[in-house]
Amino acid sequence: MKSLFNFLFVVVLSNAFSPTRRGSTLTRPISLGPVSMCCKKVCDQQLFSARTFIPVTQIAANSLKPGESIHIIDNVLYPESEYKRRMAIGKDAQFGEESSIAAAVEANDPRLFLTYHEFPLQSLDALLALATDTFETKNGRKPTVLVDLGSGCGRLVLYPALASAETNCNTSWKEVHGIEISSLMHDDAVNAVKKGAERDMFSLSSDVSKSIQIFLHQAPANEMIDVLSKADIIFCYSTVFDSKGFNVDIGAMILAKEWSQLLADSCKSGTVVITTDRALNPDDEWSLKHILEVENPSLLGSTGYISIRE
Repeated sequence: MKSLFNFLFVVVLSNAFSPTRRGSTLTRPISLGPVSMCCKKVCDQQLFSARTFIPVTQIAANSLKPGESIHIIDNVLYPESEYKRRMAIGKDAQFGEESSIAAAVEANDPRLFLTYHEFPLQSLDALLALATDTFETKNGRKPTVLVDLGSGCGRLVLYPALASAETNCNTSWKEVHGIEISSLMHDDAVNAVKKGAERDMFSLSSDVSKSIQIFLHQAPANEMIDVLSKADIIFCYSTVFDSKGFNVDIGAMILAKEWSQLLADSCKSGTVVITTDRALNPDDEWSLKHILEVENPSLLGSTGYISIRE
């Protein structure tokens, strides 16, 4: 079984350099594995952004047994024993590694539910199944490109990709993308892929048409229009995103305009978006098709909203 690092993984990163050195740049290579290389570009900008240009890895279709993907996610790539470590990464991503506030907050502090929380896999399955039916009804074909917007440590990117490789899977993704603004969380997602590759968990295929390609992007959402524009289904764990308030007509809290409008401007007609505990604004050409209550133990449940771009 080939290692993922038979493929190149390329990232271009911009970050704050020095406020006194306007326009200064520094380019240096950083190694992610035996034969992989990243090019890191550090520039004088307030916000970082990074792009991947080729998939982190590919998984051969029909290479996993039914149920094997959940076992890999829960017991190998994202075990419960490392949950506090991932919560700590969420803390550092919000407050900064050197922040005195961060140092005072423990990994299990309840305030971190506003920063990092892991959505149940079975709940994602239920929402994706409903979103897939909605997409097929509207477009007359199966969805092939899935995007997780705000992908954190990559758990909900790798899981549907691995599940898509199971022999009994009804939906076979061709591409699964994760978009994450935090470099700390993005790096942890890359490390999860490395861990899987080192343990030969990704069965690669020489036939790209029979593979699921995984992409991890580090960037603000508004710099990922090219990815969002080709998505068939987008999942957004939006429970703590800014809200515009309660919409009486649809009976839901509405996402702030910056999200509803950004997705409306970026997505093609027929794109289905799943949001949690906040719905997309119908004033921005979104039509709410389904509401589904799903389990989310840490939050005493969540409400999934399935909307389609008209």
